[in-house]
Amino acid sequence: RQVFDEFDADNSGAVSASEILEIFERIGVEADFASVQALVLEADDSGDGELDFAEFEQLVGRARCLYALVHISGETRPSWVPTSHSK
Repeated sequence: RQVFDEFDADNSGAVSASEILEIFERIGVEADFASVQALVLEADDSGDGELDFAEFEQLVGRARCLYALVHISGETRPSWVPTSHSK
């Protein structure tokens, strides 16, 4: 829940594409708003344009699975994973 709360900058109980983009920029992930918005809309089961905690958890779970599959396939670092995790 701590990670969700960090993304939820305005403490609304939901995470918007802008909030995700802000965190991505802070940790060095290059993404544009349209891509992040598409990601949010894909994971947004309620249709309100934002991710509540349960939707966020599902999205993170899918990302972990995808990362694991790529790692198992032998790639050392998929192109969509940032080279720097600092900040």
